[in-house]
Amino acid sequence: MGFGLSIVLHLIFLFIISSIIALFSGIITGILSGPEKKKRKLILSIFIPYHIFFSFYFFAFIGSVFISEIKKVDMGIGDSWYVPIDESYQILMIDLPEQAYIECNEKSILSDVSEIQQIEKKVFCKTYNEKYYSINLIENKLTEYQNIEELKKAENFSKLNLIKVTEFYQKRKWEVSGILMIINGILSIIASVLSAILIYRFIVYGKTLGTKNKKTFTNIR
Repeated sequence: MGFGLSIVLHLIFLFIISSIIALFSGIITGILSGPEKKKRKLILSIFIPYHIFFSFYFFAFIGSVFISEIKKVDMGIGDSWYVPIDESYQILMIDLPEQAYIECNEKSILSDVSEIQQIEKKVFCKTYNEKYYSINLIENKLTEYQNIEELKKAENFSKLNLIKVTEFYQKRKWEVSGILMIINGILSIIASVLSAILIYRFIVYGKTLGTKNKKTFTNIR
């Protein structure tokens, strides 16, 4: 699924959810709200759900762009997935998440990777044609093996714990950007809710935070 199409589908989904909530919010407000400024409150009760959901999406989207650029990890939108292995290497999947490429300085050095394991500064891979590889991340050395027994003998392993590339990607993505993504989500929620509160207070009461309406009194002598 392309990047643009993913965003369009997200927006359609948000519109549907917002519309459902706005419908119930409008009905409840119409029933429970008093006559004072009822029309304004009714309009806002319909508008606010759209504002909260769409503003949250765009706040989170902007934050994700910054995190993606800083941490060199994908945003989770579109048909490509990538995450760094170290400063020079990354794992990349396009269209088919179960088939990965290993890149060094943005140049592909190994394709069709189905299983992977990282042990400190070495990466071990299995491809779809049942070949095995080791990558020395320090020496930038790629070694090919015809079978797993040859690899284990060369690396002095009794057992390998290779995992699916999708699982490796998820674990590595969490290590690289998981906490930042959570913080981004929390800040986006706070920003969207606070902005909705400010809009409500301004439209209904003509003030935002702690502003009080001033009253003018005329002394009649």
